[in-house]
Amino acid sequence: MEGNVFPDQEQLLGFLKKLKEVFDVCDEDADGYIRVEHFVDLGLQFGQGDRDEVSLQLSVNDIHG
Repeated sequence: MEGNVFPDQEQLLGFLKKLKEVFDVCDEDADGYIRVEHFVDLGLQFGQGDRDEVSLQLSVNDIHG
């Protein structure tokens, strides 16, 4: 693999902080989990694609992942 995605620890920590902030917004009841339904709704709101396609992909990933 060429180059580092995060050349230094400070960059990595900044990225993880932002990722945690996004997770906390998505974790509606602050239990440490994001409901699949909420995740699908966010994908539809901010992404592209239809609900059935996103739900199918999540279901397949649950079975195989």
